Amino acid sequence: MLDQIKDVIGFSNVPDAYTMIIALGSNLDPIMVLLGALAYLVGFAFIFTGVSHLRKSGMNENGAETPTTALVIMLIGVLLIYLPSSITTISVTAFGDGAHNALGYSKVANISDKVNGALAVIYKFIGVAGVAAFIYGCFVLKGTTEGNQNDSVGKGLWHLIGGVGAIYLDTLVGVFKSSIGFGS
Repeated sequence: MLDQIKDVIGFSNVPDAYTMIIALGSNLDPIMVLLGALAYLVGFAFIFTGVSHLRKSGMNENGAETPTTALVIMLIGVLLIYLPSSITTISVTAFGDGAHNALGYSKVANISDKVNGALAVIYKFIGVAGVAAFIYGCFVLKGTTEGNQNDSVGKGLWHLIGGVGAIYLDTLVGVFKSSIGFGS
């Protein structure tokens, strides 16, 4: 009866949730490449902005513009250009050398392959969101140096730390599980 209703309504070819999650997973790698390319380009734009600020601070005679702002903007630009190295450095600082590969997922032994496949895609999606949060944190820090009232150093650092935590969510869950005594 249910199949007849699906045929009448037009839902006979609707994929199940697992199929949709796996299809989403196949699109996450190009999104990650796009985020990396955007971070690279924005990093160069930040460096050029920092050089412009340095030029203005050198020509400014009343001292309104300091070179510190320019140097911080240039540092954030370098952080974005070397995005994979920056994320790895922060993750090694937070989790040690044994941290899993970014956007990786270790299988759970007592769960079916379908669930492990879906969890791998979900962890990967959260990792992509973590990279976006890391990049946004760089923008917030840049806005802080330029005097944007809506941005703060704490907000920017929390986005950086939260982004790395989301990228290495599997390792972070393992840290919490071992801290409270669950798992091996």
